Amino acid sequence: MGNELTQLKILLEETIKKVEVLAAKHDHERFIEVVEQTADERDALLKELNLSEAERKANQAMIDEILRFDQQLNRMVNQYFDSFKREIILLKKKKDTNMKYTNPYSKMKSPDGAFLDKRK
Repeated sequence: MGNELTQLKILLEETIKKVEVLAAKHDHERFIEVVEQTADERDALLKELNLSEAERKANQAMIDEILRFDQQLNRMVNQYFDSFKREIILLKKKKDTNMKYTNPYSKMKSPDGAFLDKRK
């Protein structure tokens, strides 16, 4: 049973290293692929993991370390996605600002102030 724990620990350590590199590169697509792949592998390992009470007590230090790595990875992923959301919001604001300069009257819906000649 310790084998699954070791595999899980190694998986989380490697993923943290990959996530740090990809976050620095701002490689959004690869980042998401790595996170999804890790989540799938992590779920598979957790399903295989079935520790008895004695095994839990014997491996408590490793379990605590795995939990710490998992929490660290979750924080990193959440921070990255928050920064990604901020980037998207900034891009939308820039797009709206640029549209205001290129066509300032595009959002006007009423013909208020327009001169309509009713004579023929």
